[in-house]
Amino acid sequence: MDSALLRIVEARLDADDAGDHDWAMLVLAACEGPEALDTVLGGAAHEARDSTAAAAVEGEPLGAYLRSITVEGFRGIGPARTLEVQPGPGLTLVIGRNGSGKSSFAEGLEILLTASNWRWRERSSVWRQGWRNLHQPSPTTVAGEFAIEGQPGTTKLVRQWADGAPLEHSEVRGTSVAELGWGAALETYRPFLSYSELGSMFDAGPTALHDRLSSILGLGELDVAQQLLKEARLPRSKALTVAKNRLAPLLERMSTLADDRAARVHSALKGRTWDLLTTADVLSQPDDGSAGETGILRSLANLSTPTVEETLGLTERIVDVVARRAALAGTLAGEASLTAGLLRQALAFHDAHGDGDCPVCGREAAIDHAWRADAAAKASQLEASAGQVRTLEREERMVLDRTAQLLVDPPAILERAAEVGMDTADLVDAWTAYAEVPRDDLPKLADELERLIEPLSAAADE
Repeated sequence: MDSALLRIVEARLDADDAGDHDWAMLVLAACEGPEALDTVLGGAAHEARDSTAAAAVEGEPLGAYLRSITVEGFRGIGPARTLEVQPGPGLTLVIGRNGSGKSSFAEGLEILLTASNWRWRERSSVWRQGWRNLHQPSPTTVAGEFAIEGQPGTTKLVRQWADGAPLEHSEVRGTSVAELGWGAALETYRPFLSYSELGSMFDAGPTALHDRLSSILGLGELDVAQQLLKEARLPRSKALTVAKNRLAPLLERMSTLADDRAARVHSALKGRTWDLLTTADVLSQPDDGSAGETGILRSLANLSTPTVEETLGLTERIVDVVARRAALAGTLAGEASLTAGLLRQALAFHDAHGDGDCPVCGREAAIDHAWRADAAAKASQLEASAGQVRTLEREERMVLDRTAQLLVDPPAILERAAEVGMDTADLVDAWTAYAEVPRDDLPKLADELERLIEPLSAAADE
């Protein structure tokens, strides 16, 4: 998430005194991405948050106010003209008759900072051919002076076009947007919106208006964070429901046992808030009768094997993951994550080395600021599409984790069953076959688990 937006979220949480709650850490981690959220859910919350927050502060772009914009040979302006404004907070109105150059100054400033014009980019090539001034097509230059916060004097940005060069092939002179750290902010919070764009937003309907405003304000990242939290919550909510349903009959059984350990666990789990620390402590204590026949019988009586319900539930999840993975294979969503990653690497290469030839195919002058603007926009779109892939990957990891929890070797206590006159050979064989199912082929894993759970369940009942 953009560092400025992240700090707004942090300030809102602080204002609501949410800092004392664990869920606040989850919200901030979701804002930082799926890896940070997984880290916090894994128990390493504070370390991950501190390091990421520090990195966000270091990447803060410099604030600035516009002092002047100069346009020459561009749109409706021939000889160089300069529009000066008072740098500082507040609203500045530029008023003039039709044809006086207001749009030329506005679009010149947009081209200067973003290397593109949003109003023209979706139009046919005819719309992009008349951007040079007809009476003075050369030289063509737009320049801006900015008062940078914390820096003396003014900083000048200049974009020029060689004679005959197309709009997207401009050259930056002097200070660049990347040097000021404005690149990501200009992509996330696009600061230019024409009158026609504003009108079309209202005509497109409430859904399109909401999406467009979210994009302009940079709020799409909040939707991503919200979706991450939702995806992380659903499987945990389901697991909690299963635990609650299984706890009720267990508590009823423990209430009838003349066993101090059962009484302590019953007391720890009977309330609305479970005392899991006490429960774990009781379960870790050795049983005084474990060395004798009573201890062996008690362990065998309390033996918990994989159940038919658990296994079929797992196989259903495996089948679902396999089907969804097959549906995404070969689609744009399936390739989006890889393509977005390649584009981000290319953008990082451009940031480090500037304009030049493509380092992969060698095409001359393939990488410039116009390419960068298009590549960054495409990478953002691909990353949104890749959300389906990331969701599926997280679900697959959870399925594999659940598989590892369920497919465990038979407990050692079965080896002592003969000491109390019990034959558990069939159970050991069935359990071992179940636990040793190969896990590298998910469709085969599901079939084998369904085939092996019945003999295991029957042997356990016997």
